[in-house]
Amino acid sequence: GASLLLTYGTSIHALLDRGNIKEGDVMLVLGAAGGVGISAIELGVAFGARIQHARALGRCGGSTSDIADAIVWASGGSVSGVPANATPVHIINMSLGGNGSCSSTFQNAINSAAGRGTTVVVAAGNLNINAANYQPASCANTITVGANDANGGRASFSNYGRAVDIAAPGVDVLSTRNTGTQAQGAETYNYSSGTSMAAPHVAGVAALVQSRRFALGLPRYAPTELETVLKSTARPFPTTPSQAIGAGIVNPNAAVTEAEPKPAKIYSFYCSGQGSGYCEVTATGTATITIQWTGGFGTGRNDSVFLSVCGTYVNVPLLITATVSNAYGSESRSTTVTCNGGPEP
Repeated sequence: GASLLLTYGTSIHALLDRGNIKEGDVMLVLGAAGGVGISAIELGVAFGARIQHARALGRCGGSTSDIADAIVWASGGSVSGVPANATPVHIINMSLGGNGSCSSTFQNAINSAAGRGTTVVVAAGNLNINAANYQPASCANTITVGANDANGGRASFSNYGRAVDIAAPGVDVLSTRNTGTQAQGAETYNYSSGTSMAAPHVAGVAALVQSRRFALGLPRYAPTELETVLKSTARPFPTTPSQAIGAGIVNPNAAVTEAEPKPAKIYSFYCSGQGSGYCEVTATGTATITIQWTGGFGTGRNDSVFLSVCGTYVNVPLLITATVSNAYGSESRSTTVTCNGGPEP
């Protein structure tokens, strides 16, 4: 495989590759995530994604520190002897890995990228083992992706376990390829399997989500926020996987919809006439939500709990209304409260 770093909108996507693979393998990951194509046919998840390629290893291999430096550089960090990246990426995809638990070299690089706001997506690996024993899949601050098959179950080769966050298609994925082995050859298409194909699906969806936020004038999600969105909107597995491969199958439409601003909505509303009465409201929605109580007496007209709504009135019906609002909308709900003047609840 190869490793993609992706961003969207005004961001730049970066692709890390292992160098000792054919150019065609890089094209496979590009096609799955960024949506490149040949002639009139276009493949991929994030068609408008801009991709930045960072070659992490040479033809004869390299070291973990080479990959770590590429992560740091792509995300806008400083690497000695290398010019600064003028277009730091927002999303990194790494379709690469090796045996062993997460090394400090990997973890420090990933932490630094996350600290700059870059989301790191990694392939879980194809050894049919616990991903806790594979790196960088086992590193913290990553979105680790397992592979599902056409039936929605775990691909037989996919690594698994608690380290895996989410799944994506990874069996017989059609993507772009170049036939060259030592130099650029003909452009073509090819089917390929592996978590190296699953990970760029998730990176592409992440790009769509961040792009939607940017288009709406909203701040891009922090890496942990983006991970939560992808996992909470994932499609349930049609059948229970043979081994755990995350919260579900990545769901592009649901993830992008979740990224859109939500008007304030009343989640719960309750009033009691016990004693001098009280009311309580909870709300959901994007950004800051304000609360306004009208009718009645008492304190806390801008709080979630409105106390002493009847004041000194007993057995007098009072209309109480709660209104919740944010920058995207509001909702009101009313009820009549008659206080009994008895002991406070």
